[in-house]
Amino acid sequence: MDNQVLIRVYNVGLGDCIYVRVPDKTEYRHILIDCGTFSRAERLEKAVADLEKTYLPKDSTGKLQLDLLIVTHNHKDHLSGFGVSSVSKWFQKIDIKQIWLSAGMNPNHPQAGKTFQLLEFADKAIKGLSAISLGTAYDELAEDLLSARGDPDAEDNIKALEMLRETLPKKLKGKKQPTYVDDGMKDGKVPGIFAESTTRLRVLAPVFDIDGTYLGKLGDALVAFESFQDHVGFIRGKRPEQARDLPKNFMDSANQPANISEGDFLRLRERLIYQALAFVTKGHGELANNTSVILLLEWRGRRLMFVGDAQCKIGREEIYISGAINGSWNAMWERHNDLLKQPLDFIKIGHHGSHNATPWSADNPGDPVNKILDALIPPTKTDCRAVVSTERTQNDNFKRTIPQKELMIEIGRRLQKPATDYDETARYPDLIVEFGSCFVPKGKPQPLRTDLESGDSVTITIP
Repeated sequence: MDNQVLIRVYNVGLGDCIYVRVPDKTEYRHILIDCGTFSRAERLEKAVADLEKTYLPKDSTGKLQLDLLIVTHNHKDHLSGFGVSSVSKWFQKIDIKQIWLSAGMNPNHPQAGKTFQLLEFADKAIKGLSAISLGTAYDELAEDLLSARGDPDAEDNIKALEMLRETLPKKLKGKKQPTYVDDGMKDGKVPGIFAESTTRLRVLAPVFDIDGTYLGKLGDALVAFESFQDHVGFIRGKRPEQARDLPKNFMDSANQPANISEGDFLRLRERLIYQALAFVTKGHGELANNTSVILLLEWRGRRLMFVGDAQCKIGREEIYISGAINGSWNAMWERHNDLLKQPLDFIKIGHHGSHNATPWSADNPGDPVNKILDALIPPTKTDCRAVVSTERTQNDNFKRTIPQKELMIEIGRRLQKPATDYDETARYPDLIVEFGSCFVPKGKPQPLRTDLESGDSVTITIP
């Protein structure tokens, strides 16, 4: 038996599919974190085929075994495989002992009412925006929203969520639903999978109080959002037949209050729609990212972290501000400071190397959040291993500035064993003219990257 943790981060394009094999007394425990991509499904098919051929054990009947399946959050690049027929069928034929989903994926979660209200508004708004013009004041926002939450993606997500919430859990012994996890589920509250008492898989995020932590108190944008819904009768049940098309009906002059002039109403209407769309465009993706399951695997003195797409708020005087809109990293530092003050042996870099998903400021060395990264990956050379699943060539809807050059270099310079032989110009020759300034220069240290390694995955072992 090989006494080391094995992590295999599959190259699925811009997406996550991560296999973790953990020695546990005389056996291995097999964990899969996410299975999604913005790329073609063929990459996910290759990943699960490799799992079947090389890694997953079989029981006496020849059925493949997986101890734990975790889906970090509700975004296509993390769960699309469960909505793709060729991949979802594979999951249905294997024996999965436990399924963990983020508390943010639980539609009945008691502390996520405003969050789900916002997501519901976004889906309704998209359908209305596809049929009408909202005017030049907010056309760009509308376009951003439509590109980020198009109907095909939403439909794929619906299929994937049905598979994760209903189809696969029906096969679990003694259960008919997945376990929705949050950072309050410690020790006995989180179903155990390890026989060794010192091996723990801690859930450090999301916070149970999703609304209060990631939305905070109602700011101007959210007030505008709720006023917008309230005005067309979406919240309080007034004229419920009009809730089918919120943007279009908000444009309807029949909704004009009697105590306001037509001109004032038009200006108010534009401002409310603009603020609502601005909040949804920015907040929709951010909310889902901040409900990512963040995992800390403690194994025989080693510490490994998997962070999904959890985001961080920078540029503030304090890391965590009660009542404000906080990022997941900010809340985690406030709630689990003792666990974050120790260096890591491995980290899966979040959100494909985006600037907003690692607690570090490229512009301000004195930013308070920098102390989080300094604790996890100290500025002096550390033996931490770091991997980022990323790809610049996806499609026109995604910025090819990901991963952020400055972040890649900063993490690379902290590592004892960074990658130094990558050549982005050779990998992305067609992007040099427009995006070459975003490339990490050849020879500069950076974390291991799925898009720049040869083969279909990056494999790390932690002895």
